Amino acid sequence: MKAPTPAALPVPTCECPQIPVGKIKVDGVLSEPVWQKAAPAGPFTLWDGKPAAWRTTARLLWDPKNLYVAFTCDDTDIESTMRRHDQNLWEQNEVVELFADAGGEQTCYLEFEVNPRNAVVDLVLPSADSPGPLAGKKCWDAKGMKTAVRVRGSIGNRKDKDKGWTVEMAIPLQDFLTAPNCPPKNGDTWRVNLYRVDDTQGEVEFQAWSPTNTEKPSFHVPQRFGVLRFVAKEPAGGAPQRPPRGAAKAGGLTPAPAGKAGGTAATVGGTERTTSGAPRATRTKMGTPPAGKGG
Repeated sequence: MKAPTPAALPVPTCECPQIPVGKIKVDGVLSEPVWQKAAPAGPFTLWDGKPAAWRTTARLLWDPKNLYVAFTCDDTDIESTMRRHDQNLWEQNEVVELFADAGGEQTCYLEFEVNPRNAVVDLVLPSADSPGPLAGKKCWDAKGMKTAVRVRGSIGNRKDKDKGWTVEMAIPLQDFLTAPNCPPKNGDTWRVNLYRVDDTQGEVEFQAWSPTNTEKPSFHVPQRFGVLRFVAKEPAGGAPQRPPRGAAKAGGLTPAPAGKAGGTAATVGGTERTTSGAPRATRTKMGTPPAGKGG
């Protein structure tokens, strides 16, 4: 009996509940009740479906303006030096990634990556093997995207033991040009995948919410994207998740003010570090994205 091809294997589904506008402050803390109630996507596995050493989960919500994505990553050795927008973050093996095919055609999709220093790269790919130079993919920017990162530990200190890092994104729905409805209607589905690349003391893990099941690590497999189902109601439950230890509390730690994506991180409360990304202007030129790997 022939083994099933990767594309023929089932993919996971994640519900994305609607929330009222103004319920989330993008600060990387995830202390809002709506995040606590949202059911997690994950824990992630390796790209081939085998168990991962480091726990990663993601949660997704939406309101009439934005898609919200949060990643929570356990990590004892956080290393990252890239700070500028549109650097090749995947080359440094410390990054989380969202791939989104809002049209569900398994061809054109968007790619968003954030590293522990809150540097962001956003790409458009007409297909997984689209030709052309890498610069062509980067000529598109997500208009109005906000990101924030909270690090529980330090960045780049190999001698200490970190706890992990959290990423929070708010991506305007208008950026998803292939979506059938904007804002989504109850029951609409997109194809998405969520990834993480982690390098702990030279041991690299390529993690995925929906395993791509390729022979070698590859994230550009739209046939393996999971299903994101939009639900027009607030999250009713799911396993509540406490904010990471040391997260901001009322009257306690104050998150760093918003700044440019990839700007200098501000130290909060000694071992906590938060960086927030302000909305970026959009470059209007839409070049032909290239082949090659991003993520």
